[in-house]
Amino acid sequence: VLLWNGRDCFRFRDDGSLDLEFLPRPSGYQLSSAAGVQEDGRILVAAFQEVAISPAVIRLLPDGSLDRTFGPVTDFAGSVANGIQVTGVDVAPLGQIMVW
Repeated sequence: VLLWNGRDCFRFRDDGSLDLEFLPRPSGYQLSSAAGVQEDGRILVAAFQEVAISPAVIRLLPDGSLDRTFGPVTDFAGSVANGIQVTGVDVAPLGQIMVW
């Protein structure tokens, strides 16, 4: 189970204890509360690029570290100045990534 408090993400084990090995702190990104988990345990997260000041979708490895083999996806029609935000991320049954 993933839990967001607006800035940080926490993962809980099946027994309800906090998973202290899960440390999602990708440098240069502020995480949002939208995420989707892929079959391999990698986590897609709606984020905000701090330097570029733009929305992004990034992927975390199961331990919470940034997956450098993925994106980030930042090619959205518009910009934050135009009100564009990523508010949702999910994984479809066939593995497609959905962003809204």
